[in-house]
Amino acid sequence: MTELKTLAASLRVAMEAGCCEQFSLLERPVVLAELFELKRRDKAALRNLELESTMANYVGLAVQGVLAGYVALYDKLVAEGHDASNSFEFGNDAYCYFIPHREVEAEEVPAGAKGLLGLIGGEKLPPHVVKAFVVETQSTNWVVVLEERFGRHTLHIRQFWDDPALLDSPDYHGTFDQYTGSNLSIKDVLRLAAEAADRFSDDMPGVNYPKRPCLNTFLRGSLVPGHKDAGIGLRYADGRDKGYVLSYEQPYGDCPAVKDVHWFGFHRISHAMERIGFAVSMLVPELAPDGGADLLDD
Repeated sequence: MTELKTLAASLRVAMEAGCCEQFSLLERPVVLAELFELKRRDKAALRNLELESTMANYVGLAVQGVLAGYVALYDKLVAEGHDASNSFEFGNDAYCYFIPHREVEAEEVPAGAKGLLGLIGGEKLPPHVVKAFVVETQSTNWVVVLEERFGRHTLHIRQFWDDPALLDSPDYHGTFDQYTGSNLSIKDVLRLAAEAADRFSDDMPGVNYPKRPCLNTFLRGSLVPGHKDAGIGLRYADGRDKGYVLSYEQPYGDCPAVKDVHWFGFHRISHAMERIGFAVSMLVPELAPDGGADLLDD
């Protein structure tokens, strides 16, 4: 990785030297786009393995830089007793709280993989220990799941929606309570459907495969990403999961990566990281993320 970082810095210097100083901010993206265009095999489509891997690794490096702050944030929430009944307010109607850590027995290792892991007998892998916390804002809610295995962390962020049971609460006063079956027209349904779907989960009786999980959707599972009992939101530990925002891992010897960035883009990831970063800056300011420095300035 040290050699690759050095190579990246030298390429950046070469690109800067080849661009007009006055317009380099505009020219650099053109150079990079032309570079990836050279490797686009199917000219009728956009798929480009190098570009997709670049996006995954770029976001992976960004996440690697904030991961220690997320771990410290969880520990601080626990130390100060900020659970679901005593959440920490870190902004205007923004809250975070920890979920008690869980230990889940590791799944059995297939016989063919035991040699790769150095297992020769009936040894078992250590249990999964997951730490999760919740971040709730006015517009979006996330559950953040951390797991340390063999000295490295994985990070999974999933969006969840409000439990529809809130609609039955006597304390709920929203825009939907004035409508009943007797006065609800098709036009009302069309007008309200998007608003309701944007806010509320569809995890309710009669829905076998909800598309918008609520927090309980995740808590009913093991909370171990990739585990057979993790539930629909973390079962695959990638973009196939409902509510997917981010799945980060750092394979041994490889650059850290976030899965499926090319399918879901940067907006949801950036929004979540920004809000979580604000919570970090409030509770563990010494680990608050910053913008970093330009390579050429070092």
